[in-house]
Amino acid sequence: MSQSKLLRTLIQSLTDPEFDIVVDKYLKDVDDIKNVYNCNGQYNSSLDYRISNASEIEVQYQATTKETDFLKKLKEDLGKAQNNAEKYDLPKRVKYFYSYPLSTRTVLEYKKLAKTEFDLILDLIDGNTLSEIATIYDTIRVKILEVSDFEKFHGGSDFFESTKVKAFYDLMSIGSTTDIKFNIVKSFVINYLYK
Repeated sequence: MSQSKLLRTLIQSLTDPEFDIVVDKYLKDVDDIKNVYNCNGQYNSSLDYRISNASEIEVQYQATTKETDFLKKLKEDLGKAQNNAEKYDLPKRVKYFYSYPLSTRTVLEYKKLAKTEFDLILDLIDGNTLSEIATIYDTIRVKILEVSDFEKFHGGSDFFESTKVKAFYDLMSIGSTTDIKFNIVKSFVINYLYK
């Protein structure tokens, strides 16, 4: 598995709080925004991240790990962002982080949707883009591995120590479809003799 595919899989598996940590790291290291803080919650007015000084806000930030009904969620968040732009004079630019991969065509369609239906400029950072960025920025890659507890993963080598598993693999390597019963007995005998 390539590094990018592994990172993409890990990004998809992140929970909302874990993904928020990665997005925070992205904003600080890639976009070089040092005074950003996470305000993700139920009543965040579609601002998951804010610049500490309100006069310096140039982009509205959103992040989600919701896989199902993403288009519905995106439209809701863009509607809130449009409301923020009209009522509170916030910028019409939205940077949206999504933990799942999207095709290039889908990203372009969502950008068009944001422009035509909400009069917003959408910058969509999906799982594909974030995984590619993580291959370039070591700090982001390390943060993804850290929050996903990847270093604690062990392949479960004791699984292959089981005599039943060994017998099965012996059967698969020497077996044929016509004499399966014979090969099952043979693999158990071979396993017993070499144990």
